Amino acid sequence: DHHGSGVDHSAHEAKPKNRSKLLRIVLALIVLLAVLVALAPTLLSTGPGTRWVVSLIDNRTPGELTIDDLSLSWFGGQTVSGVDYDDPARGLSASVGSIDASDISLFDLLTGSRRFGQVTMTDPVVIITQLTEEEHLPQDAGADVPSEASEPMQWPPSLSGTLTMAGLKLTYQPLNSEPIELNATQDVIDIPDLRDITFGFDAFV
Repeated sequence: DHHGSGVDHSAHEAKPKNRSKLLRIVLALIVLLAVLVALAPTLLSTGPGTRWVVSLIDNRTPGELTIDDLSLSWFGGQTVSGVDYDDPARGLSASVGSIDASDISLFDLLTGSRRFGQVTMTDPVVIITQLTEEEHLPQDAGADVPSEASEPMQWPPSLSGTLTMAGLKLTYQPLNSEPIELNATQDVIDIPDLRDITFGFDAFV
């Protein structure tokens, strides 16, 4: 009888040990997840992280995007440097020296903030090239051409902020003609909301 009683006590002692081990595993997973979330902006700001972000955008947009440097923060501002976009099929190419969004954090974006504050784009260059009839995309070119049934992107009317473009250069290249260039030292687009947008230009052609 004493021997059987000892076996029962061992079984009861093993259960708390198993629960304690399971609890430690769960706590370790929670801590690991918290660390990964906290480090997510830092990881995305590395070379491999930036290339991963670019690949996500490339898979959803026509043309090709490259970004030299990405600096993200949960509670600080965001900075993007060396942005290049090229879409020869649509005759469009663009580049931006840097984009500084100092007033918006990733936490604000994830919690639904519609105020992006002050965003400054330095040395933006846009080149639009008129295409020949042969160069125009066919209507059945595939996934890159939006279908007639697709719904247009809906922007929230409460989106607000100020966009400053320093050193904007816009070039339009028509067929068999000299390019038309617009150079602007500084352009300010003030957006109290998307129903009330104010433009301020200081430019020459």
